[in-house]
Amino acid sequence: RLEGALAEAHTQHAQRVQETALSFDQELKDTKERNLALAARVEELEKSDVVVLAGKGQKIPCDISEADRVRLEKTLREQDVLLSAYHKENERLVVEAKALQEKVRE
Repeated sequence: RLEGALAEAHTQHAQRVQETALSFDQELKDTKERNLALAARVEELEKSDVVVLAGKGQKIPCDISEADRVRLEKTLREQDVLLSAYHKENERLVVEAKALQEKVRE
């Protein structure tokens, strides 16, 4: 009776191992297929005009209205001002933090 139960458990375990292996093999196959598809897409994108132009530092042609262009330029200028202010504040805080560290060490 114990031997029968053990044999049954062994059979079930072997079945689960086989099912898991098949599932893994299918998942591996699917992953390889997705990888190939993505690699092909990356290669396609790398050859696109936009990426080539950007890589050469050239302007990228796009169709936007004059109003959108003006709005984007204004937003970029505002962002530059904010970044500059954040940078100055960061530098000030770094100097302040170093001074406090020196004060704590004394």
